[in-house]
Amino acid sequence: MKRRRLSSISWASFGGARLRIRVRLYGILKSAANTEALDLEFGKGATIRELIAKIVGTVARPEFENYLIDSDLKDPRPNALILVSGTEIGALDGLDTMLQDGDEVVFLPVAHGGSAHIWVSRHSEYLDFISTASMLA
Repeated sequence: MKRRRLSSISWASFGGARLRIRVRLYGILKSAANTEALDLEFGKGATIRELIAKIVGTVARPEFENYLIDSDLKDPRPNALILVSGTEIGALDGLDTMLQDGDEVVFLPVAHGGSAHIWVSRHSEYLDFISTASMLA
């Protein structure tokens, strides 16, 4: 009998499901992470909370974590709009939203302070994306 190499054995062979998730970052989050997209893998049952921890660990840049996670609340939601396959997580189960294979999770930074009109004029493509995602939901 021919032996199979471990790398050719699928995760499903061991009774587990592997979730492939695409993460897209915009604005200051993209700049701080020094990337606009990540492709990550998880086991079955992974949540947004776990995804965020993995993104922070994968990016491994303190400035990215500072822009994403509110330091007082230890929560990303005050700093970013988070969409799972076009639906904002507030309309789902928040940080406990379970991920599904093939989901695309988008992190859009939230504008704070008095310069919001400048941010809006420079980042109108993000607002177009949000508007389109809302219409499709």
